[in-house]
Amino acid sequence: MSEETQLDELLDLWEEAREAGNALSAEELCRDLPHLLPILRERIAALESVDGRLFSDTADFNAANTPLSDDGRTIPELTGEVRVEGCFDELDFVGRGGLGIVFRAHDNDLHRDVAIKFMQAREANDPDQRKRFAVEAEITSRLDHPGVVPVYAMGTTVRGRPFYVMRYVRGSDLDSAITDFHAALSRTGPIPSRSHSGSRSDTQGGVNANEPERLPDSTRQARNRRLRELLGHFVSVCKTIAYAHRRGVVHGDLKPHNVMLGRYGETMVVDWGQAIIVERTPDVMGSGELTELRPRTTEEDTSPSNRISPAYMSPEQARGERPSATSDIYSLGATLFKLLVGRPAVSGSLTEVRDRVLRGDLPRPRALSPWVPRALDAICMKAMSLNAEDRYPSALALANDIERYLADDPVTCYREPGRERLMRWMRRHRAVMFTTLISTLLIVIVSLLSAVGLGVAARSESIARSDAERASGLAERHRRRNLALSAIFLSEAIANEIDLRWRILEAEASSPRLRELVATLNENPTDSDARERLQGWLNGRALDHKEIQWKSWFVNSRDGTQQARSPLEEAVTIGQNFRHRDYFHGRGRDLTSEELGDEPPPILEGRPVHMSAVFFSRNTQTAMVAFSVPIWSDPPETLGRTPIGLLCMTIEVGQFEFPNEVQLLLVDSRENQFDGEPGLVLFATGNDLAQQQELPPRVDEETLDRAAQLRRARAGSARMSSPDSLQIMWSFEDPIDKNSCLAAIAPVMVQGRAANISNTGWIVVVEDTSSAEVADLQGSNEFQEQP
Repeated sequence: MSEETQLDELLDLWEEAREAGNALSAEELCRDLPHLLPILRERIAALESVDGRLFSDTADFNAANTPLSDDGRTIPELTGEVRVEGCFDELDFVGRGGLGIVFRAHDNDLHRDVAIKFMQAREANDPDQRKRFAVEAEITSRLDHPGVVPVYAMGTTVRGRPFYVMRYVRGSDLDSAITDFHAALSRTGPIPSRSHSGSRSDTQGGVNANEPERLPDSTRQARNRRLRELLGHFVSVCKTIAYAHRRGVVHGDLKPHNVMLGRYGETMVVDWGQAIIVERTPDVMGSGELTELRPRTTEEDTSPSNRISPAYMSPEQARGERPSATSDIYSLGATLFKLLVGRPAVSGSLTEVRDRVLRGDLPRPRALSPWVPRALDAICMKAMSLNAEDRYPSALALANDIERYLADDPVTCYREPGRERLMRWMRRHRAVMFTTLISTLLIVIVSLLSAVGLGVAARSESIARSDAERASGLAERHRRRNLALSAIFLSEAIANEIDLRWRILEAEASSPRLRELVATLNENPTDSDARERLQGWLNGRALDHKEIQWKSWFVNSRDGTQQARSPLEEAVTIGQNFRHRDYFHGRGRDLTSEELGDEPPPILEGRPVHMSAVFFSRNTQTAMVAFSVPIWSDPPETLGRTPIGLLCMTIEVGQFEFPNEVQLLLVDSRENQFDGEPGLVLFATGNDLAQQQELPPRVDEETLDRAAQLRRARAGSARMSSPDSLQIMWSFEDPIDKNSCLAAIAPVMVQGRAANISNTGWIVVVEDTSSAEVADLQGSNEFQEQP
């Protein structure tokens, strides 16, 4: 490495330390390079002289004596020299970077605050740096993404100093947020190490020695919540960088200081001064990306510089090679390291940092902070792998692994021990675990009773018979209890599947892009360009949610016309009007032409979500239900907003994932729209009922009456806290094979929804076919043990 390059890096370190309030002397910087000390002293003196001249005087800006910082410093050369269509005043100093110095200003024309970045005085006469400053502005302006600060204008001062105007982000940077988070940890103790969001992992024998005793739950929850917020910001950074990579842009200087956090959850990647434009490789190209960002300058203008932070540079950057997308992924891993530990992975002199990075001599996060979950530790080390091919293939893959961690799912780079997998399964199947535990305890109790019976075989036959009958009665009561618990568990599982689809649709229906496209088609239904863009948006949303079962997605305009459908190969219904469908108006059944009239009915009659009556698809001729939510004219905070369209997801009834080990019936207690009768069997284990040729069978009125009593007994609560005697049906007649058996029922009710939405009208029936005859028991509670 040349001496000039080494001097540039030392000067960058000096400027960064000065900005952070920790000024370094030339002697400290040249500790490992003593031969550069005299030259470095001269360069630092020159920079201090330039800054002294730059901030020594005060001057008017647009006829106002406006201080540029709290200490009254101003830039005299800016007086009246901003040549853009707008008038800026009230400049306040914000900060400086390697190439530029940033001020907050007020735009008098548009009455808003903006940020203006001027080129550093010491760099303004260097043609290469001027080109790089122009490339930074161009790249920032052409990356159209919520995670990139938008650029409004670009210009030069009268003295030739380039500048550009951009959005002013109120907030702090990620580096400050990380510092505050770990400062709070040092006061209250570290977060207990947990496998994902679940149970505590083994740390020092299962107990963290640094964890304060009896730490209040509110404090622990607040720290966990703040960590998840920071990880959420990190995911946003990864997705922003993934977008840049797909456009052929490599940032080249990612670090926490270059990530701004807005007051309202915004996450923005800033300072693209070291960015370069590269050829896109197949692994970063998206199928929906039509164009890439092509440079308007030469490759030399976008070549890498040495003005990067050593603690976050990749091994290939440390070797002086041209960075690539994998270099940014390494820097993201280094940023994640600081988020988890509170300090960079490497520190020391420039030479020491470079040598350690080149050797891959990095500590694991858990070695410095034992509370760090093993999954996050593995994600961080994979992103910071010494060899580029061992890192994540894309920034999006890194974001996906962090999201898997936050969702308590296994991550790709860490093989969990059996204990952690078991704990996750137990967290997700609490009802099953409870049922299994009760069943196991019953088996143990019955076994003990049987052993006792054998041990006292010498006793009289009457005593032995009495014990046997008691044990048999206990087992029978618990068998019925387990059957009732199974019905409750399955009904809640189905309710969760329904609510999951509603919440996905509600989240997607709030998209401003969807709102704009549907409004356009309402105004001009023949706008083929808007319909094509709507189809592309819908295809993307359907693909994003391919992990759940669904048959189709579609969007209807205000008058009921279907404007888009995914998958597109089944879209023979696009352009047809479905205002008569129950999923459009929410009246419980499809309407006839006479009932419709000339005007389309109100969308869902004001309901926020709806699950339609069972209908047969025109495309597949199978029994289906549709989940629908309105598309509103304005965001939720706007008063008086109105529905302008409908977003729907359909699913074949048979697509719900039901366990094969349980003899299960799913019944719709609502009056169906085929013959007006209730009790239609939608699903039966081992039977294919979803065909239009003939209607499926029905359950009897007693079952429907029991389900109605259970709904009333819950008195507005959406959850059954314990089994109810009303659930048990001693001689339930299976409507398919006409055999009688013991069965338990439970209504499907969605938690957390209004009463008129919570009641789906569906019933779960779980049959016990192990016994052909069931004896009728007297008493109000069949689950209570008799003395």
